[in-house]
Amino acid sequence: MNINITLLIQIFNFIIAYVIVRTLLLKPAVAVILQEEEYRAHLDASIESNLKANKAKEETMAHRWTTAKEIFASRAPDVVQAEQALRVPTEAKMPKIPEIDKRVLKPMAADVADELVERIRHVR
Repeated sequence: MNINITLLIQIFNFIIAYVIVRTLLLKPAVAVILQEEEYRAHLDASIESNLKANKAKEETMAHRWTTAKEIFASRAPDVVQAEQALRVPTEAKMPKIPEIDKRVLKPMAADVADELVERIRHVR
């Protein structure tokens, strides 16, 4: 086997070139890649914590909404009872008014109209 000195020099030059490339190019590039991976992991953790916080806030708001609806429902007036209270049977409580004779009705209406006209004059 013939090993020439040029082959040894080429091997030596390759080793020196590999060391230079590794120290000048690969170490900084690997450092930047690792730094970006750490930053990405930090962002992922931040996103996860924000999602958990938002979920907790949404659960709190949902609980408050449910509680408020229950409170409003318990304090709301019972509409059915109010409607029944307003419904008064008119025929049962009102007394029967006797019919007025038409001969008496015309003079009575004239007297009431005159009285109203007299009261309106005094208002001015």
